[in-house]
Amino acid sequence: MTCFMRPGWFNCPGAVLWYNAHMKRRGVFNASVRAAIGIIFFIGIGAGVRAFFEELPWTRTETYVATVATPVAVPESTPAAVPEASPPAPPPAPPRAPVVTLSRGSIEQADTFAVSVSGAPSAAAITATWGDRMYDLAPIGDRWIGLLGADAKKAPGNYPLTVQIGTSTITRQVAVAKRNFPVTVLAVTPELEEAGHTPLAIQANVAAENARLNSALIYTPRAYFSKPFANPLDRMSIVGAYGNIRKSGSVELQHLGLDLDATEGTPVYAVNDGVVNLAEDFVNYGKTIIVDHGLGIFSYYLHLRDINVHVGDRVTRGRIIAKSGNTGYSIAPHLHFSMRIRNASVDPLRFIETANGTLR
Repeated sequence: MTCFMRPGWFNCPGAVLWYNAHMKRRGVFNASVRAAIGIIFFIGIGAGVRAFFEELPWTRTETYVATVATPVAVPESTPAAVPEASPPAPPPAPPRAPVVTLSRGSIEQADTFAVSVSGAPSAAAITATWGDRMYDLAPIGDRWIGLLGADAKKAPGNYPLTVQIGTSTITRQVAVAKRNFPVTVLAVTPELEEAGHTPLAIQANVAAENARLNSALIYTPRAYFSKPFANPLDRMSIVGAYGNIRKSGSVELQHLGLDLDATEGTPVYAVNDGVVNLAEDFVNYGKTIIVDHGLGIFSYYLHLRDINVHVGDRVTRGRIIAKSGNTGYSIAPHLHFSMRIRNASVDPLRFIETANGTLR
């Protein structure tokens, strides 16, 4: 150690040896430090570069952890429920075509037949044309109904019937056959002749009075009624058949009504709802009432003793509108009862039968 104390200590062999060893150790230490710093620096640069490239979208990778479900055993007797799919809604049904029904396709003179239409729109206008007449059909219940008649003098043959339902047209055929009406005597008692009821006078009076009755047949395109028709008397006993041809010499008159037995003062009923169109006293027909039931349907009541209604009155089925009598050209007390459809004379009893068979 004394070599370090003196100048030129490096000339001491021991000092030189120590110094060399010391410098060698220092060089190793410095090299180790530099190597460590280089490694740290290199690792830092590498980590930075790697982080930079990992953030790029084409170099990014993600790690997913797959979860494996543990299978659960399901007993074979209990299958897993699978919800059933609801069936598709059916397409809407097409509108049903209207159906036209006739009560009869073949009738006789003075018969009535009914036309019924089902399945027609509620707002439809429905008419029927037969021969030279047009008839309106009325909504009654769930159908449209019209009552048509063949006049007692209508020529036999086949007649087309056209039913107009909105813009649709349906055609049918209705055959009219001849009806054999009995020929009887035009009876005139001495008392009637004294009162001016001779066969020729009766013929003249009938023509004039028929013209007046026809003027009261004002067509109403709707129905006043919706129920079946009733009888005009409580007891219906025929003393004069419908359609008989009554003759006296050259005079020939057809009896277009029923003569029903009735003592004077018997209540006479309106056969259905309607409006009184005529209430007058005639030479031949005596005291007479005509009731309009709508759709061209009219009821007649002749030879009355008392009239209990006025023109324009609304009457209901079964209302007492008169009392039977023996007025005008009449052999004995009775009620003469007639029906008209669009001025066609029809058999009253056959009319009621057909109408009620349709309206019930």
